[in-house]
Amino acid sequence: MPSSSDVLPGAAQARFTAAEGQLYPLALVDPDEYEQVTRVVGLLAAELRTEAPDIATVLGLREELVTRVPMIAAEAGLTIGGFPRETIADAASAIRCRELQAARSATRWADRLEAARSTGEEWVDEEPDAQAAWAGSYRSTAVHVPTGTRLIGAIEAGSAGAPPTYTIEIIAAETDEAAAQSSGYPDRDSWLAALRRLRAEISSRRL
Repeated sequence: MPSSSDVLPGAAQARFTAAEGQLYPLALVDPDEYEQVTRVVGLLAAELRTEAPDIATVLGLREELVTRVPMIAAEAGLTIGGFPRETIADAASAIRCRELQAARSATRWADRLEAARSTGEEWVDEEPDAQAAWAGSYRSTAVHVPTGTRLIGAIEAGSAGAPPTYTIEIIAAETDEAAAQSSGYPDRDSWLAALRRLRAEISSRRL
């Protein structure tokens, strides 16, 4: 279980989402102001990387960040116009919290793999991201512990009445996703059958 210092409350997540929702459309309306504002966001996020080792600290620094926005901008020779300081602070905080969450997930995943090795488990399955699933994107990852091979099954909901797409990627250990072997499938049944078959084939190649 994550400690209380690593939990992002729902209210803060909603505030971060709203802040980024206000920030990024600015690129279409005023590209120059967008560039200035996003540079300030980046400078604040850099400060948080040195000052905030956990999510609770990020949240506790909000008032200070809001106050520092114009000073940070001025020191860098940037302007934010009439863009809300609170929105800039929240956008920077969102970046830092995502980084902390990603690092925590990576550590937790590494711990699970190490535990699986020590107990002789052959496969470790990663739970799909619930938020992504609600948005119409399902992605499951299974790791073959002896070889480090990743088997990734994904479903993307179709838009404008289009059917979903079903894909499977096989990624060997020590390679990135750009080197994945990827295949598509016409429907869920054939996709599930392929996942079972590929999992068995990877297991059979174990040395």
